[in-house]
Amino acid sequence: MAKAETRNIIKTTAYALFQEKGYEKTTMRELAATAGVGLGTIFQHFPDKPSLLIAAFEEELGGLVDQGLSTMPINLGLRDQLLYLMRPILTFYAQNHKLARVLIKEIFFLEGKAAERLQEIEMDVSQKLANLFVGAVQRGEIDPETDIADAVTALWAIYSLVLLYGLRANTLDVVDQLAWLGRLFDQQLRGLRPE
Repeated sequence: MAKAETRNIIKTTAYALFQEKGYEKTTMRELAATAGVGLGTIFQHFPDKPSLLIAAFEEELGGLVDQGLSTMPINLGLRDQLLYLMRPILTFYAQNHKLARVLIKEIFFLEGKAAERLQEIEMDVSQKLANLFVGAVQRGEIDPETDIADAVTALWAIYSLVLLYGLRANTLDVVDQLAWLGRLFDQQLRGLRPE
């Protein structure tokens, strides 16, 4: 229990410092002093600063995806399943707007073990999304010839673009972002060719 509490204190303090001072200007020593723990204690939980960023995705956002999948109503079509999953994620970003900006800015150019871990997380989420697309094929919602990997990649691209535009504003409006995502998902699912 104490170990989990210490990890949470470190993580929460890091996120506050990242928002206040910026990711690059926050040092691990400063984090240790502000969190009230030893530098060695931080390194027991997080081997480096990038791993703190990945923890936000892995613990907070990964948990939101898993929770969304486990509570998703069974009668939803693919579009509504995707929006159901996106709502809590966008809400997390809206509630943690400054941190979200830091996270998004930094994760694109991570290197080393943190980048490898991020890729593992993305692959895990992509597989979960692919399962939704497979279900949509089985229900006859989308063409069975659909390349699922490409469809998931397109979904990521759409989501990333909408999130980036949302984070540019002073506040992220979840309702507006979901409406935009819905329109773009509709376009993706319909395609551009005439029937």
